[in-house]
Amino acid sequence: MVVIEYQHVERRRTESGERSYPGARRSALASGEPVRSLGDGVWEVVATGEVLRRA
Repeated sequence: MVVIEYQHVERRRTESGERSYPGARRSALASGEPVRSLGDGVWEVVATGEVLRRA
């Protein structure tokens, strides 16, 4: 299974150049099923409770 982390980033042009403002994050499986982070490299599939660890 592949966990993908998405993060909203807003980009604005300012007088000193382009700036990036990181925003909200969410994680999901490659299939789109939501997961929640349990810590460093560990996620739980919301619907099933299955725990995934980084290989």
